[in-house]
Amino acid sequence: MNAGPNGVGGFLWVLADEGIERTDRGGEIDNWGTNAPDGIFGPYHEKEASFLTIKDIFSPVQVAMKKLPADFDGRIAISNTYQFRDLSTCKFRWSLTRFENGSLTNVGGELPSPAIAPGATGELRFPLRNGPFLVGNQDGRALQLPPGTRVSASGSEIGREAGNSIDGSSTSRWSQEGRDSWIALEFQQPCVVDGLEIAWQHATERTAKWRLEGSADGKIWDELLQGESRPGASRVDSRSFTPRKLRFARLRCFGNDKNAWNSILEWSVGKRASQTAELALSREDSGACRISARMQGPFESFSWTIHPEGRLLLDYAYNIAQPVAFQCLSFEHAEQEIENFSWTGQGPERVWANRMRGTRHGQFSYAFQKLKPGVDYQYPHRAGYYAGVHHAALGSPAGTLRVTCHQDDTFIRVGTNDEGEKIITAWPQGDFSLLHAIPAIGNKFHAPELVSPQGQLHRAPGRVQGQASFQFAP
Repeated sequence: MNAGPNGVGGFLWVLADEGIERTDRGGEIDNWGTNAPDGIFGPYHEKEASFLTIKDIFSPVQVAMKKLPADFDGRIAISNTYQFRDLSTCKFRWSLTRFENGSLTNVGGELPSPAIAPGATGELRFPLRNGPFLVGNQDGRALQLPPGTRVSASGSEIGREAGNSIDGSSTSRWSQEGRDSWIALEFQQPCVVDGLEIAWQHATERTAKWRLEGSADGKIWDELLQGESRPGASRVDSRSFTPRKLRFARLRCFGNDKNAWNSILEWSVGKRASQTAELALSREDSGACRISARMQGPFESFSWTIHPEGRLLLDYAYNIAQPVAFQCLSFEHAEQEIENFSWTGQGPERVWANRMRGTRHGQFSYAFQKLKPGVDYQYPHRAGYYAGVHHAALGSPAGTLRVTCHQDDTFIRVGTNDEGEKIITAWPQGDFSLLHAIPAIGNKFHAPELVSPQGQLHRAPGRVQGQASFQFAP
C-alpha cells in the first residue's frame, strides 16, 4: 500500500471482540462460535496475534533487513513513513544478544539519530569495534490418483458435484445429504491400491462415518476398510489397507455425529510410494555411531549419529517436485503428554505463511495447552507453527526433549490446533514437525489461496536438506 503514489489508507473492522457474558455459563463469553469475534483484542483486551502484526506493519519506522548478512558492516537501511516527522527527532537503541545454554548475554547502547525526511529512506550505523560482524503437499495429501480417473456419486448438492472432490482444490467440495450416500472412483485400468486419504469439510469438529469398498467390475463389491474420521487430528484422514487390484473404489458415507450431511473436499485411493533404502552402519573415531540410509523416492536420505553423551544428530534430504502447502519431517510425540514448551526464535506468537509479521527474536516459554478461537481467550495460543527456531524444549512427565535446528530457516510445529469450524488450513501428520515451509490459513469466508498471494501453495523447491539435534533428559 505504501509503494503506490496514492493511497486511501485502510481501516480496522473492529478493535475488540464483542460477546455476551453468560451468567448461566459461569461468566463465559458467548461469541456464537467463530461468527462474532473479529477484533485484534479479546473481550477483556487480551492482545491477539493480529495486534502485534498491526503494530509491526503500522510502525512509522520500517526495517527491511530480517537477517544480518555474514559480511555485515554495521549499516541497516530504514524507511521513514511518518507524514511530517524527520527521524532526527527520534531515538534509536540497539542490543546484541547471545543465546547460549539457556542464558542471555546483552550489550548495546544508543545510536545517533539519522536525518531522514518523511517518506525517504536512509541508514542506521552501528559502532563495530572488531570489523564486520517434508515432505508434504497440498492439504497434507500424499496419494495421487492415476491419470484418467473418473468420479461419480449417488447424488450431490447443487454446486457441490462429485468432480469437486478430485479437482485438487480445497475451496470446492462434494456434498450430499443422506446416511447411506456414496462417491466412487473408476480407474482407466485395474491397478494395485493400498491407501485411502480423505479431506473432510469439517474434519476437526465432526466425526464422519464411512466404509470403503472395492470392485473389479463395478458390480460385486468387497469391503476394504471402515471407520470414522478423527477430529483433532490432521485435517486429512490417511488410512492403509491390504493391497488389492481394483478398477473401482467406492466410499459409502453415513453422515456425521451432528447431521446426515457428507462433505468431502478431496479424496483419493491409490498406491503409497514405496521406498527401498540402502542402510549403512559406521563408527567414528569420537565413539559416535552413525546409521545412514539412501532411498529412491521423495525421501532421498537421512542419517542418525548417536554421540556418546546421548545426543542424536539428524541429517536429512528430500525432494519436492510439485506445489505444496508445507515441507516437513514429522515425529510422534504423544501431544496429550506435552506439559510445557520453550524455544529460542521468533515469538511470542505462532505464525502462518500469510501471517508472518509481528514477531520478535527472543526466548519464550509456555505451559502447553490447546485453545479454540472464539471460545478460549488466553493468548498467545500454544499449538501451531513457530518461525526461526534455533532451540526448543518439550516437557512431559517422562522428561524433556531438547531440539536444536542447525539452519536459520527452520520452523517447528507443536501439536495440532482446532482453528474453528469455518477455517481452512493444513496440518502435517504426527505431533511435532521440522519444516522449511509452513501452510497459510484462510478466514471464515475464504480458503487461504483466495485470501492473498501469500496464501498460495509454495512452489516446488526441488531438493531440501537440513540438520537437527535431539537430546532427551529425564
